[in-house]
Amino acid sequence: MLYAIADLHLPSTLGKTMDRFGSAWENHPEKVRKNWLDRVGPEDSVLVCGDISWAMKIEEARPDLEFLAGLPGTKYLIRGNHDFWWRRSTTRSIQQSLPPHIVLIQGEGRVVEGVAIGGTRGWQVEDRIPQPHDEKILRRELGYLRQAFAELPESPRVAMLHYPPYNPDLQLNEFGRLLLELKVELTVFGHLHVGNPNVLAGPVESLELQLVAADRVDFCPQPLRLAPRTSYPGPVFR
Repeated sequence: MLYAIADLHLPSTLGKTMDRFGSAWENHPEKVRKNWLDRVGPEDSVLVCGDISWAMKIEEARPDLEFLAGLPGTKYLIRGNHDFWWRRSTTRSIQQSLPPHIVLIQGEGRVVEGVAIGGTRGWQVEDRIPQPHDEKILRRELGYLRQAFAELPESPRVAMLHYPPYNPDLQLNEFGRLLLELKVELTVFGHLHVGNPNVLAGPVESLELQLVAADRVDFCPQPLRLAPRTSYPGPVFR
């Protein structure tokens, strides 16, 4: 079975906790571990949609990767905006040092349990003036998303993003429009924690949206919403 979760924000060797964001975050790695063990089996797969560790360097992230390695199932990881320990250029070298049931996804595609899965971080400018480098990163991330699905079967398709594929005004952005072009049926993403009002829940046209930020889902991996549909109602705002 396929599950997804995002924004684990594990403390790394830095010991950085999330308690300051509310009581729900107290000892949250233990909540993740318990819920994961209750739900996920060794034959299952979990899509982890970024913001995995507070580490700044790979050495600091090792305890968090070992934490994930000790949980059941095969884990497919993409980068989030806080995953400074994982640079694009180091993906291959990091992967070589990980157990086979942790797979780093960087503009790549995989067929997992009969589902075509492609992932990349995405990009969004929030609460700041756009900088010249933003356009370069945006184009690069769009290219990675297109690349991820280039050789994958057409159906069913699931995309992993960290950033939502829509703008704060709840309109699909370039990632959302590309997902429609690529005929992606479901997009799982994170980044939007409890308290952020900019939540657009799918479906939007033919695209189902599933927000799986850890505090939004009670720190529990969520089964992917891939049920067959005969029609698509309008978007739901929550």
